[in-house]
Amino acid sequence: MTGLAAPLDGQDILFGGIVLPIYEEVTFRGLAIGVLMVHFRWPFLLAALLPSLFFGAFHMYQGDSAQQALTIAAITAFGGIWFGWIYWKWDFNLWPAIWLHIGLNSAWTIFALGDNALGGQLGNAVRLAVIAGSIALTIWGQGWLRRMAGEAEARQSAQA
Repeated sequence: MTGLAAPLDGQDILFGGIVLPIYEEVTFRGLAIGVLMVHFRWPFLLAALLPSLFFGAFHMYQGDSAQQALTIAAITAFGGIWFGWIYWKWDFNLWPAIWLHIGLNSAWTIFALGDNALGGQLGNAVRLAVIAGSIALTIWGQGWLRRMAGEAEARQSAQA
C-alpha cells in the first residue's frame, strides 16, 4: 500500500489537483479540440492529435533527462487523446474529462503514486483502472446515466 505524499501542501493540492486540470481541459480539450471539431469539422483523431502533442510537451518539464521528458510527453499526449475522446463522446461536455483529470492529478498530489507523470507501479495501475473504467462507462453506461438523469428531471418537473 502507498502512503501520503510528503510534504502535503494545500496550495499544491489546490493548484496541481484542481486549478491546472480545469485550465488544461478548457484549453486543450474545450478550446482546441472543440473548435477544430465543431467549427472546422475536423475528424476526432486529427483534431485531438495536435492539442495532445502540445499537452504532452506542456508536461516535459517533469523529466530529469531527455529520455524521461520524452516518455512523459508521450504518456501525457496519450492522456490528452483519452481526455479528448471522453470530451467528444460525452457530446462536447467538459465535465467528465475535468472530473477525471482532477481525480488523477489529486491522487498523484496526495498519495505517493510517482514523482512525475511516469508514475510508479501502483500509480500506473490506478491510471489504467481509471482509463478502463471511464471507457466502459462511456461506452456502456452513458445511456443509463442519461436515463437516470432524465427520470430524476421528470420527477422534479412533476413535483413542481
